[in-house]
Amino acid sequence: MHYEAMRFWLEVLILVFTTLVNPFFTWWRTREKVANNHIAELGKRIGAIESDKKTDNNRTGEFSKQLEQIKETDEKRTGEFKSQMELIKADFSSIKMQLVSISGEVKHPPSCLHHQGFEDRLDDMNGSIKKLEGTFEGRMKGIGSALDMIQQHLISGGK
Repeated sequence: MHYEAMRFWLEVLILVFTTLVNPFFTWWRTREKVANNHIAELGKRIGAIESDKKTDNNRTGEFSKQLEQIKETDEKRTGEFKSQMELIKADFSSIKMQLVSISGEVKHPPSCLHHQGFEDRLDDMNGSIKKLEGTFEGRMKGIGSALDMIQQHLISGGK
């Protein structure tokens, strides 16, 4: 079997999961927690309104208004949730298209024909590094001789 190919695809899968799926999952769980907290808060408010309604019949109109406001808020949030779900679906289709293009690029890696170009670029970089090495060596010698002169001056007592 082609273990190197299997390992490569496994690493690509892990990379895709950690860069695309894991942040989305984290975002989704956070949204779910916020939504659950909001629903729990609405449940408490509705429960409080219903218990107050039972104990005080004079304020029935006020409670009805508050209940209607809560229902409107809930309907509004439900609509927002649906629109955000549509955006998420669109994002997933975009991600699928990107994965298809990435898999196409992975199928055509550099071959032996590209080696000469790589070697030429490495040779150019090696020449540049040697130039920098010579420059640094000269500067370090200059700094060393300047320090020797300063030490000699201090040893002779400033004469």
